Amino acid sequence: MTHGSGDALRPLAGAADGRGTPAWGVQYTLSLPDETAARAAAAELSGAGHRLTAVRVHDHFRFDPSSFWYGRPSMDPGLEGWWQVFSLAVYGGHERLALEPFLRSERIRVARVARAHGGFQQGYSEGHATTLERVFVRDGLVHERAGADVALPSPLPEDPAPPPAGPPWKNRETGEPATLVRAAVAVAERMYGSAEGAPDAVGWLLDEEFAFGEPYETADEFLGELADAVAHQGTCSVATAEAVPFLMELVRDDGVAPGCRLILLGDLLRLAASGPATAVSLADRVTALGVPLRSLRPST
Repeated sequence: MTHGSGDALRPLAGAADGRGTPAWGVQYTLSLPDETAARAAAAELSGAGHRLTAVRVHDHFRFDPSSFWYGRPSMDPGLEGWWQVFSLAVYGGHERLALEPFLRSERIRVARVARAHGGFQQGYSEGHATTLERVFVRDGLVHERAGADVALPSPLPEDPAPPPAGPPWKNRETGEPATLVRAAVAVAERMYGSAEGAPDAVGWLLDEEFAFGEPYETADEFLGELADAVAHQGTCSVATAEAVPFLMELVRDDGVAPGCRLILLGDLLRLAASGPATAVSLADRVTALGVPLRSLRPST
């Protein structure tokens, strides 16, 4: 969950018809139960036009003596013994925003590939194709299709036209950061009583270290930190769902300035929009690993 638009959603330089527009790349990460399943999924992705596809044992860097992580515990012990597929797909000729509806369907298709081989899609990253290809880790490379682009439909799918814009928000003042922090702490205390009783994404507001920490320079700085605590790097989790009631109560608090309320409402809207996809992703992992949902809480 972030404030404003990230690079992944910012139009690239180039003509509107796609001429001169840098190719866009997406690197998908799949988790599979064994090497055979990983190689089968990799072959399927390569056959769909992916440019580079590598297969490695999960947390492979833990077994590399030259790595900082050598010999350290796994960050995701539930995947001990599993294998991962890293696959770079390139989409050329269109600006990033124009590709969005198609890329959503691509993420669904890649997740279906992982599911068919007993695994799940673990995530993806985006950027200019030249950059992603340059930094792609080729250890375990099993398929390389030099210069390959994923075939795109013509015309590209489009999102429905948005509804008419509502009236402008008259007051966007965010107020003093200290006032907002006091309101957030008061809401947390009222709802949970102490850090021990609060969700992980909220408990830090009731910690002594936070109470005596450095003050925030702006309200937006605090809201950004809160947003990252609720959904780290935009990723929803069980902890995110547990923190939603707190965000809703904070929006209603009289101590929150109108501009801050607008930002919080935007955060809640983004969470609502990303929730269904997150639910499917969690369901895929639960099914593949056969573990309870509560055990998927991210490591700290």
